[in-house]
Amino acid sequence: MGRNSKFSKKKIKKRIPDAQLSISGSETATKNSYHITMNNYVITNTIDRENFKHFVIGLHSENKGFDTKVYTNNRNMKIINQSKQNDPRV
Repeated sequence: MGRNSKFSKKKIKKRIPDAQLSISGSETATKNSYHITMNNYVITNTIDRENFKHFVIGLHSENKGFDTKVYTNNRNMKIINQSKQNDPRV
């Protein structure tokens, strides 16, 4: 786990101490990309998703690595170790 993912984990655990986190992703010279899931929390409706989006917006204000654009009606949530087709990164 890279330095930035450890930083991200600390930020999340500070706000949600009981979060059971799984982190996958990749680090290159130009970009870090992580997928972080909380295994003991479930988004079950649009209100949950909006609340979580606001949580991520708060994290984004401290670290621009948190992407706030993925929590919309027309986007699928990623699962741990998921990657794009024909992309060697996980």
